Amino acid sequence: MTHTLAQNARPSRPDGPGLAARTGAGKYFSIFAVLDRHGKVVQRARVNHESGTIQAFLSQLPPGTPVALETVGNWCWIVDEIEAARRVPHLARAAKTTRGHVHKTDKLDADGLGILLHNGTLPSVWIPPRGDPRRA
Repeated sequence: MTHTLAQNARPSRPDGPGLAARTGAGKYFSIFAVLDRHGKVVQRARVNHESGTIQAFLSQLPPGTPVALETVGNWCWIVDEIEAARRVPHLARAAKTTRGHVHKTDKLDADGLGILLHNGTLPSVWIPPRGDPRRA
């Protein structure tokens, strides 16, 4: 199980509620940005797409931590991992998260999602409940 840009590092605990943002970095991994309660990025992590790795990474953050992710790729299983870690997923419409911001790196994409979530301006969409066929 690989987490992070620094092998096996644990996510920092933000000062206060904090939040994490995930970007659809690729088929094989996600990039997370962990922000503190002031909206400052305190850690970035690369988490491989293997069963349980996202849940394990997020489980090291406080329960109820909001986690933003985009509507790209197969987001359903990632929402399942976020919920299994007892964190709160916020699904963002990918086409609207980049308006006015063209990021060239996954790191900046993750930071941008986190900032939108922190500021309350994340263009969120409804997440079907578990068991709903639209979530499959």
